[in-house]
Amino acid sequence: MFRSNLLIKCACALILLVSWRSMACGQVSVVALTGAVAPGTGGARFAALSPPAINIDGDVAFAADLSGSSALRGIFKLHQGQLYPIVLQGQSIPGMPNATFCTFSEPSINQSGDMAFTASMQSDSMPLRHGVFLSSGPSIQKLVDEDSDVPGLAGSRFDVFNSVTLNDQGVVAFQSSLTNIPASSSNGIFAVSNGMLSTLVLGGQLVNGKALGSIFSNFSLNNSGHIVFQSSIEGKNSLFLLSENTFRSIAMSGQVVPGLNVPLDYFAQPSLNDRPESGNGRTGGAENGLGQRHCRSELEWNCHLLVLRRQGRITGCRRHGCRH
Repeated sequence: MFRSNLLIKCACALILLVSWRSMACGQVSVVALTGAVAPGTGGARFAALSPPAINIDGDVAFAADLSGSSALRGIFKLHQGQLYPIVLQGQSIPGMPNATFCTFSEPSINQSGDMAFTASMQSDSMPLRHGVFLSSGPSIQKLVDEDSDVPGLAGSRFDVFNSVTLNDQGVVAFQSSLTNIPASSSNGIFAVSNGMLSTLVLGGQLVNGKALGSIFSNFSLNNSGHIVFQSSIEGKNSLFLLSENTFRSIAMSGQVVPGLNVPLDYFAQPSLNDRPESGNGRTGGAENGLGQRHCRSELEWNCHLLVLRRQGRITGCRRHGCRH
């Protein structure tokens, strides 16, 4: 099964807009349907579908559980109306003799149609291992695995790879926990660019003289290489922007929301556009040509809030289903 809490296990269709043109026309197309035959698998059927990723050209990528074949999992891509597998369980891993793919995360796709994902690997000669992979054209490349050295941390190794994202410049960023390191620095966000692995931020790192807590797996990367991520500082949940090696606090629990006079509490999935400005949301949000984005957060009374942040401050919001 996927290493994600968002796996869709019910018998339902993965239905989305396959291109911006179809979006403008209000057309909806079925990409994949549980119970339907999965192309390129020798007759296997879709058993469960992950949340999809889509690029501006309408290419769609998703992970799926399968039934009725030796390959029980795979990553699929819809391109120009054709659905096909990118990688399947049991497929050989380039550069690793006798090793095969086992499980997959939800993929990230960029404007070129390249995809990044995490996967577990197995063989008769090694225990189950995990890594981060890049699919570009017909090739699949392993970028990093549990034997890779952590940049700047001698003797430390990667442990569990969590969320991964790929921008249009080909930069792959991922969150991972670490081994052989003090607990305060046991996770972080890392990037691979032009084959070079770098550390972006670590738990325990000092920001304005104060130590960050754990680095959460929900983060966002834009096309300029900036990231917005969630951590904590002095026990408060916080969102931070890392831009050109400079950290800036975006929002913090206890911060009062303008117009509502209620404090923020917990931040879910953040999103960062190319301005950069950021929003934070559990279900994502719409973005317009002005660089504005609104998404969900949570208030102290378990209310949901659409937060719009622009030019360094929260500028608009509205309540949804709040209980006072």
